[in-house]
Amino acid sequence: MQNLLAGVAATERALRDVFMKHGIQKIQPSPGEPFDPHRHQALFEVEGGDFPPGTVAEILLPGYAYHERLLGPALVGVAKSLAAQTSERPG
Repeated sequence: MQNLLAGVAATERALRDVFMKHGIQKIQPSPGEPFDPHRHQALFEVEGGDFPPGTVAEILLPGYAYHERLLGPALVGVAKSLAAQTSERPG
């Protein structure tokens, strides 16, 4: 089992090196980073988190770009704005 894990890690490193050599970059947003619709795809909104509204709260999958061209967006959850939270409550 240990040899299998070592082989998978070596394959991942080799793949990352080839990506970098050919200009393919991983888009890995960090929590709290502003949501960018050109690089991120929002799948859901997160209520009452520790992050300001309109920022990335959760990262599901990284995205990839070839130089400046988007190959696939990062799939993220976005912090919900307080106005949207209060407007949904019945009053």
